Amino acid sequence: MSGVKFNVAQVTSCADFLSARRVLFDARVRLSQRTSESKSTPPVSALGDRFAEANCVLVCAQKNGTAKEVTTVFTGASDITKYGLINRFNGQGALPHWKTEECNRINGSDGSIFPPHITRNDTLYVYDKDMCRLLPLRYLRDIVTDANVHGYRFTPPENVFASPDKNPDNECFCPSESPCAPNGLFNVSFCQYDSPIMLSFPHFYLADQTLREAVEGISPPDPEKHMLYIDVHPKLGTALSARARVQVNLAVSQVVDIKQVKDFPDIVFPIMWFEDVSPFYLLI
Repeated sequence: MSGVKFNVAQVTSCADFLSARRVLFDARVRLSQRTSESKSTPPVSALGDRFAEANCVLVCAQKNGTAKEVTTVFTGASDITKYGLINRFNGQGALPHWKTEECNRINGSDGSIFPPHITRNDTLYVYDKDMCRLLPLRYLRDIVTDANVHGYRFTPPENVFASPDKNPDNECFCPSESPCAPNGLFNVSFCQYDSPIMLSFPHFYLADQTLREAVEGISPPDPEKHMLYIDVHPKLGTALSARARVQVNLAVSQVVDIKQVKDFPDIVFPIMWFEDVSPFYLLI
């Protein structure tokens, strides 16, 4: 990526030949058409064929806001330390994607409730099905709500998406037949129909500066604007406030046989970032 820059406001790549709706959502439409033709649900590989035909990633494939998954959680009746933690997801007690049992664990919270009696030394875990992994959260600081309710703010550690040379625990998330994701990115292609999607925090917060410098139009990251965090009540374990911030990036590779991308360098191109916000509260 050295010496090559892209202007975020000018590059249209996929938009040159696919509308925004088709890029984001129409995998579901095409999948439905294919299903009606075959009278059966096509395998995931069939959706991969559609990616190949479009020569473009379909970011929100089969996501229309309706959750079809079945999640089994602990009630805490027999063990309060497991209250709110996921036991099974769609009948499975672990993920099939990663190299080790530790990285395939799903026994975290959905982010709304945690086991009670949380301390500042605890590490909380949130399972995100779209990220296909547990996201660790560690204490950052105390907070207080407008109603004078005190809580703790938890956020992912700075090395959560670090490359294995900086965080050896992340080696199990690396593909077996290709290089690990660059520092600050997380490769979700295993659980997103093999689409070349990499997640990061907005504006490449906590990622290598070279990723942001490779494109124009992205301001430097600001922790106050781009950090992901959850505020929790330490005694009850309930979430008081949260800002879930994630950036979706497309790993673009040069393909000389495709006109729209034949001049592209190998680059991680930011598509969009979003945040899921709950009420604001005052900091102590």
